[in-house]
Amino acid sequence: MDWLPRLILAASAAWAAAALAVQAAAARAGRRPLYATPAGSGARGLLYGFTGAMLPGRKESISRHPLSFTLGMVLHAALFAALFAVLASAALPGALHLLRLPLLVVTAAGIPACAALLVRRAALRELRFLSVPDDYVSNLAVAAFLAATAAFLAGAIGAGALQIAAALLLLYLPLGKLRHALFFWLARGDLAWRLGLRGVYPPPAAEGDGGRD
Repeated sequence: MDWLPRLILAASAAWAAAALAVQAAAARAGRRPLYATPAGSGARGLLYGFTGAMLPGRKESISRHPLSFTLGMVLHAALFAALFAVLASAALPGALHLLRLPLLVVTAAGIPACAALLVRRAALRELRFLSVPDDYVSNLAVAAFLAATAAFLAGAIGAGALQIAAALLLLYLPLGKLRHALFFWLARGDLAWRLGLRGVYPPPAAEGDGGRD
């Protein structure tokens, strides 16, 4: 029955992809048209939005909250490593032979990072005020998935158990804030395109005077 966890994983991935596609189409249908004469290039704005505008030096929030930024980067790196481990376990188990240890180190590092961000959310009054139950559920779901991946990479559980854990995460993906895995890119792309048309992106500061946006 080794095929059953892979089948469940594939079904969950299909569900997540279909649900996110429907949501993305609905969001796109609700976009407001632009009537103003373009003052710049949407393509240039889009390029800058995903390159220079994403550099840490151009984000005041990063300089003000370096620890949170670092924890977030560690968490996302762990998620990418965990997703690679899941795909490899299902399709290319031989690829894990040399990568198991580095994947374990990166994935395991994401667990305390995830826990620290959860504690921060619960501890800071302003974050508690802004949070909804989904914020906590999403955090715990990611932590559970990372723990399952680390256990698999350490040899404590089998590939089937890991694939079921990934399937559960995928089932929840379109239902909560984890869907930002797609909508971050869509929203940022739309904003960067519009700012490019307005002549705001790339800003003059991006040409070399060291300003931030």
